[in-house]
Amino acid sequence: MKSKATKMKQAETTYSIAELAEHSEKIFGANVKKECVMAALQMKELNEASVVEAKEIVEAFLKREVI
Repeated sequence: MKSKATKMKQAETTYSIAELAEHSEKIFGANVKKECVMAALQMKELNEASVVEAKEIVEAFLKREVI
């Protein structure tokens, strides 16, 4: 029997990084540019991601310390 979390994870729709980047301001907020989304997801070597997964990755990317 699959757990509830596993079922929910399988049900999440995934989108290409280009699609997520194209709609960056709607998904991630008005101040998040598509270049930031592309960079964050490419650093993780992802070709596609769910919105929830992408939000976590982009938020962490934007909070990184600049050296």
